[in-house]
Amino acid sequence: MNQRTWQDELTSESATALYPLGTQRWNKDGTKRYRYVQYDNGTANITAVANIMVIYKSASLGAGTFIVTPDISDGDGSSGAKAIGAGQLLVAATDQYYLWIQVEGLSEVAAQDMTAGAVGDELTGVGANDGEFDVVATGYIGAPCGILVVATASSQKVFLQCP
Repeated sequence: MNQRTWQDELTSESATALYPLGTQRWNKDGTKRYRYVQYDNGTANITAVANIMVIYKSASLGAGTFIVTPDISDGDGSSGAKAIGAGQLLVAATDQYYLWIQVEGLSEVAAQDMTAGAVGDELTGVGANDGEFDVVATGYIGAPCGILVVATASSQKVFLQCP
């Protein structure tokens, strides 16, 4: 099997792109998938912390530019009802830097980063607040990006499957 050698760690970020945006890679045991993106803190200038949800910035997915933000008002479709969940940050990201986000596989989410949910609920990347997951609600026209598989008072586990 031919395996690629990566120039960085999944938890690193860079001021310049090391790979084409949209590049994907898997962890060593093949249970988690990651995508290389550019981070934008959005109009609201949101401080990014590890493990929050990000969405595709307006028109970036269709244009193939893979720019992500936690700012709901800047989401693809310019509306929370249309925003498309991109994945989960692995690091406290710096505005306009390039980094990996987790897009598939089991992931831990802090209770404060989940608007609501019960085990088995489909989730979207658009919560009540920027950077939160939420349950797919009636009228949501975006793509679900995960399923809540474990819910406790302190944390949740989500199986991510973001486009």
